Amino acid sequence: MQWHLFKPRGNRRTKYKRLLERPQKSTVKNLLSQIPTEYHDWVTTKYISLYRAWLGSQTPIYSSFISGASNFPVRRMEKLNRWADNHYKRFSEWRENITQRVKRWEKKKNYSLSSEIEEQEEKLSELKEWQETMKAINKVVRNKKLTEEEVSDELTNFGISKATAYILLNPTYSYEKKGFQTWQLSNNNAKIKNTEARIAELQKRLDAEGKENESYTINGVTVEKDIAENRIKLFFPSKPDEKMRTALKSSGFRWSPNNECWQAYPSAEWKIKDLLTNYSV
Repeated sequence: MQWHLFKPRGNRRTKYKRLLERPQKSTVKNLLSQIPTEYHDWVTTKYISLYRAWLGSQTPIYSSFISGASNFPVRRMEKLNRWADNHYKRFSEWRENITQRVKRWEKKKNYSLSSEIEEQEEKLSELKEWQETMKAINKVVRNKKLTEEEVSDELTNFGISKATAYILLNPTYSYEKKGFQTWQLSNNNAKIKNTEARIAELQKRLDAEGKENESYTINGVTVEKDIAENRIKLFFPSKPDEKMRTALKSSGFRWSPNNECWQAYPSAEWKIKDLLTNYSV
């Protein structure tokens, strides 16, 4: 029941005023403390907008306890209650996710190839270290000369808890060996190879920064190889028709509002000739 709705109508206004006048006791202050100052005005405005929308969605809801059971519009009230719940859900989810969204925006804004290479190299180092640790642990747990207690003591040197040690020494299935399974080592090794490939790709892009992009023209469409962004870009003199747009999308190209072009990863370059051979401006 929305009991606050049966108080004087000024109640919504009072809540709104309290939200603004006492931010130190509201979620607004907590949100603002977690994000850069430049986003404060936008976050505050959005917060209040969603909060007011939620309060407003509850206005038409009333209870049969107040109006009486006679001719009470049950279905309509159920629908309005769901409507109000959806408003609150939207408000609540936005409130929970906004800090992460802002962090992603900040990361994207401050993005640089060199910083990502450093992150990937750190990740690679951790993966390799874990790979060697798993191998070393397997040697210990599969050493038949050691007792189970001695194995447990050895595992503590790797920072393995007793609970984890028990799992390693007592596999779930009879066909499994003690310690880390082959698939676990293989999966981690695959992550190592993927990370190494990622670093090589980023390094190639970093080395290409400052170099001029290659470009050529096919039937009035400029094709540009942007090495720094690792994209192949198509600049049409005018908006392509629907048939061409569909063909572009099916070939992996997407419209970029920021670059004002259709772009894709370099692997899509071989499709360009077929796409543009019969194209006419």
